[in-house]
Amino acid sequence: MENKIVCSNYPELKCLALESVQKHLVHQNCKQAANNSISHQYPHNHLNSHSFSHCHTYGKNENELQSSNTDCSSSVIAQQQQQQQQQLQLPQLDYDISKLFLSFDDFNCVLNYWQYRFNHTDLVVGIEPSGLVLGSVFSQRLRLPFLMLKKRSSTNSSLSSSDGATTNTTLLREEIGSDDEELEVEQEILSTLFPSIKDSTSGFPFKNNELLDSNGEKKKFQILIMDDLLENGTCLAAAIELLKKLLKQSKIKDFKISSTFISSIKSLGGKEKIYEMYNDISVDVINIIE
Repeated sequence: MENKIVCSNYPELKCLALESVQKHLVHQNCKQAANNSISHQYPHNHLNSHSFSHCHTYGKNENELQSSNTDCSSSVIAQQQQQQQQQLQLPQLDYDISKLFLSFDDFNCVLNYWQYRFNHTDLVVGIEPSGLVLGSVFSQRLRLPFLMLKKRSSTNSSLSSSDGATTNTTLLREEIGSDDEELEVEQEILSTLFPSIKDSTSGFPFKNNELLDSNGEKKKFQILIMDDLLENGTCLAAAIELLKKLLKQSKIKDFKISSTFISSIKSLGGKEKIYEMYNDISVDVINIIE
């Protein structure tokens, strides 16, 4: 399904989208956030003596032990602070785009850019939480189906209804890196779109399980993944793998997966990592946070 192109001036559209995002984007200063986190987690008057149990104390008197423990304490504190600093290299620990949604004109600039950039999309996919907002709005504008990828703790493998009762829905899951989280989606969710699974009314013209364009020619099934922030790429990689499972289940072989984000953290190299893992995935970013 092709959609009307908003404008032929790509640089102008992206520039307007970037200005709109930067006007409303809120993110905390990296050094200030890191220092606050370290001082909160490692206050000097709340040190745990068990943290220094590896210090060698055999054959030392009480004064020597006190001096040794003091030196060891300082060393461990320095190591812990250094590790924390390395882990807190995020330029925006308090990232928030909610103010963008309060401005119709500015959010509309972002949507205009996306509509031009991804005007050949067939299915919009949003990653929970912010991707659900962005994807649902964008899919409605282009009159496209929208698929939600939900985040769950990997220790909670059952799908529950609102009253807490477990359902019999079969789920597809993909772990997000080494985190205790995973993305999940119902295995039969696309059955209403693809008659290859079940006999149903579909908005897409198919022939032998292949998607056709308006001229009856074969075309790739174009999928767009949407989210607000690209970090190290693990969540996007999980979404890609989950979608591949879902498409295989739906017997769709000829497809193209693209992705778009409002912002990315340059120092984490998420875009580069995705390109190293996949040679057929595009990653579009409006705003880059240095």
